This record gives sequence, structure tokens and C-alpha cells, in this order.
Amino acid sequence: RTGEVGIREQLLTQIEQATADSPTMPELMNQLQQNGVTVRVGYTRTGKVKGISYALDGVAFSGTKLGRAYTFPGLQKYRGVRYGAEMKSEIEAVNQRPPLTAEARWQQQQERTQIVAPILYQIIQSADGMAYQGRTYATHWDGSHLTLTRLSDHQQLMQAAWNVETERWEPTELSQLGEPEVESLQRGFKRFEQQQQQARTQIAAAIVAEYLELLGEDSFQGHHYEARWEDESLVFIRRQDQARLMTARWDGAAKVWEQAEPSQLQARDMETLNQVYQRLQAYEQEQREQTLQRRSHQPRIDLER
Repeated sequence: RTGEVGIREQLLTQIEQATADSPTMPELMNQLQQNGVTVRVGYTRTGKVKGISYALDGVAFSGTKLGRAYTFPGLQKYRGVRYGAEMKSEIEAVNQRPPLTAEARWQQQQERTQIVAPILYQIIQSADGMAYQGRTYATHWDGSHLTLTRLSDHQQLMQAAWNVETERWEPTELSQLGEPEVESLQRGFKRFEQQQQQARTQIAAAIVAEYLELLGEDSFQGHHYEARWEDESLVFIRRQDQARLMTARWDGAAKVWEQAEPSQLQARDMETLNQVYQRLQAYEQEQREQTLQRRSHQPRIDLER
């Protein structure tokens, strides 16, 4: 009725994510404990496994109550969790570990928010400045709050705001960020950055190449940047620290510029190059108009004579 995801559903999601890469039973228990889920494996007097239980926010479920895939044998059969009798001591060590306190969980979520929020904000700014939706997650910025939602169950995993005094992102309510989400977003951001840099390289190389061609030179040195051809590579350098922002080669087969080295082009570099491109466009337009003007003043030839 409230639209919030229930504890049972949260537990199912947490277990499904934690078992995605077929962990051992102790690894699964450790992962869930790190995400605020208390996990206990029960033993009989003879030392045989009796069952497994889970608890989140003070609400507990036995594996049987969650479903057959979440019982101790079900985790092995249906979720690919690996278990051997030699793991008993590790499991008992997790059993004896106290659950995270509310304060510890809040601190944990603060740390995870400070990792995730800058990633989301940069992705949004590279898109339309307000929202971005991928295959697994959606993020939104309303000018004051940054949110992250998991699309599979529409659960809001994080809501954060920028703290001007501390100059960092702070959760405005208890987040539900698990370690798998943090790792997944970090991997996704790395791929996103690579795609961004490849796109920037294609734009920047086209502008720099056109500018050098217009000058009729193999190199140019300005106040802030310099560009030159090195064999078959086009290099763009920031003069302040001599950083090679771009090294690109033309792929004739694909008809695109490709990175020869990892690009370091930033948004401010692209703004400068866009200004150069606009001046190039204006200059070429002026040249076209002058050419048309000269042609219009040439004497006409009467072909019938």
C-alpha cells in the first residue's frame, strides 16, 4: 500500500544478487552480513546442518519461509552456492559475529553513498543533466536530491544531497546500497568513461585535423593547447602541464577516429574545441560567400555568339 518494498522482497533480492557469481557458503554469509542482513546457520547436536535463517531490520525469516531455493540445500541446488564440510569453522565464525548496529549500518551506507553519488552525478551531467536510465538502474537529479532506483523491482536504493559545508554527498535517508551494487556501478562507470572518451576523441580529432588542414601545417601552438601530427597519429596537448590529452589515428576502413592512447579529454577541453569549431564554420561560410560573390561579378559569356 505504501509503495515500499517489503522486507521479504528485499531479502530475496539481496540473496539473488549475492549468489550471482556462485560463492561459497561462508562468502555468501559474509556478503549478506556486510549488507545489513543477519545470517545464521543452525546445527544439530551431532553437528549436522539444521537450516539457515535471515533477518533484516529486525524481521527474521527461515530459509523455508523464503522458499525452497533459499534453504541451506536449496542455495546449493538452485543458486549455485558451494559448500563442503570443511567450511564449518568459517560458518560458525560468521554465526558468532554480531549483526551490524543501526549506527554501523548508517556509517556503511554513508561510505557507499560517497562512492556511488559522484558516479551517478557525472553520468547525469554527461547526459541531459537531469536523468539517466540504463538496463539495470535509473538515476535522477531534481536540483537538490540525487536518487538511484533498481529497475527490476523499482526499489529506491539511494537518495543523497550535496553537503556544501563538508563538500561531499550525504544520504538523506538510509540507503539500501549493497556491495554488489557498488561494484556493478563502478564497473559500469568505467565502461561509460571509455565510451565517453572514445566519443570525445572522434569529435576532438575531427576538429583538430580540420584546423591543421586549414592552416596548411603539420603542427600548431596556441596559448593553451598545441596540436601536431606524429607519423600517422594526431596529438593534442595541454601546454600548461604538457599532458597528452589525445592521441588518435584515422581508421580508413571504419571511417572513424580511434584512440591510439587512452584519452584524457575533459569537458572544458571539449568546450574550447567546440568554440574553435564554431569559428571554423563561420570562416568557411565566409569563404563560400566570398567565392559566390566573385563569381557573380564575372562577365557573362554569350554562348550563342
